[in-house]
Amino acid sequence: MTPRRLIAAIIGLGLSSLSFGAGPQVDQGVVELADEPAVRFRTSGWDHSNTTNPFLLTPDRLTNAMVAVSRLASGQPFLDGGPVIPEALDAKTVRAVLAARLEGKEDLRISTESIGDREIARAAYRDGGRRCVEYAFEMRGYLIHVLLLARPGAYFAAGTVVARKVIETIEPI
Repeated sequence: MTPRRLIAAIIGLGLSSLSFGAGPQVDQGVVELADEPAVRFRTSGWDHSNTTNPFLLTPDRLTNAMVAVSRLASGQPFLDGGPVIPEALDAKTVRAVLAARLEGKEDLRISTESIGDREIARAAYRDGGRRCVEYAFEMRGYLIHVLLLARPGAYFAAGTVVARKVIETIEPI
């Protein structure tokens, strides 16, 4: 994935919807995002953005991999203008919303898995030559959306570890 394509993907997240809030507070690999819903999680040592929604993690200035963490309220669309988050969120609804968001993607596979103590909707697909994975789950009435975009191979493997660590450690504050 070229740097331009990766940056275009970030723009696709809807930069006009970015939340800069009070800014992320990162200390010893743990980030706290104070805007609603306030959360904390491990960054796994990757560099980070100054935005809070989505909060971006990257090993190398968005050249080879990116993990984006978004917190979406009911009634709000996905940051790229995708479907609106419904009022009631359960595992089945989260999976359906994620499927609707990604309808038409190449080699789309949607599953449910457990990461830590959470039941997660997981979508894997191809976008051009890259592999993409999106995770979604409900937390205190919000939909938490974690997007992994990465070059195949070592960057994708490392990004998978980072995304899963975010999901395992994210907690309300």
